[in-house]
Amino acid sequence: MIAKWFTHVFFALSLLGCAPLQAIILEAYDIHEILKHVYDTHHYHDILVCLDIDNTIGEFKDGFGGDEWFSAKMKERMIFGISADIAVAELLPLYFEIQKTIWLEPVQECTPKLIHFLQDIGIAVMALTSRSFTILDRTIEMLHHMDIDFSRSALHAEPIDLTLRDVGHYRNGVISCGQNDKGELLVKFFGIIGYQPKKVIFVDDKLKYVEQVDRAMEKAGIPCISIRYSHLDAKVANYNIADHDARLKQFCLEHLEPGSLVIS
Repeated sequence: MIAKWFTHVFFALSLLGCAPLQAIILEAYDIHEILKHVYDTHHYHDILVCLDIDNTIGEFKDGFGGDEWFSAKMKERMIFGISADIAVAELLPLYFEIQKTIWLEPVQECTPKLIHFLQDIGIAVMALTSRSFTILDRTIEMLHHMDIDFSRSALHAEPIDLTLRDVGHYRNGVISCGQNDKGELLVKFFGIIGYQPKKVIFVDDKLKYVEQVDRAMEKAGIPCISIRYSHLDAKVANYNIADHDARLKQFCLEHLEPGSLVIS
């Protein structure tokens, strides 16, 4: 197990004689890092564990259609001066079509069992993903394919519209954030359902999302352990989009009408 601590200490209250507020970001290679932050809390029902999905819970083993593929296609477009917003708008329809044909597999074989264990001892476990509402049903289907059911520990039974700057939605223990700030959307969800955990444990492979949640929990006054999950760092760093050029062309031939989507 590899762990590296980054601490951001704020002294705004120190002049009042109060202990400084600490926001702690942990980097971990093993998903079991969650457990030591569960066991240091006396009442399990006061904990909320939030997990990202792509490259945290599950991955596409060869990378095609995954986060690293999407990021690489974005960079290809932006090199030629296309704005990020336009690049996203061009790529999302293709990304959605690919998602219909591929399946997530656990990043670590133990991850589904760990989620089951946390749920079995009464801990609320949910997913907080940047995946779009458009593929929320498909995402839940992929989770079930990995034997993961977040509705077992759902904090709310009914779907909730969480839209801020972009469409956001909650269903069956999964929050689909789209391009919204993950931390802001989580706080909005808490407010709507009237929920205040004693501690949040958040795990995501992308530092920007870890920082979003960490910042939002600090602002809301909720203790938070934010974990930047590094298990797939080497895979992502070594990803080569050219390896999938032929596969993308074959996918388009088999699944798309000619000229229906931008595929370059």
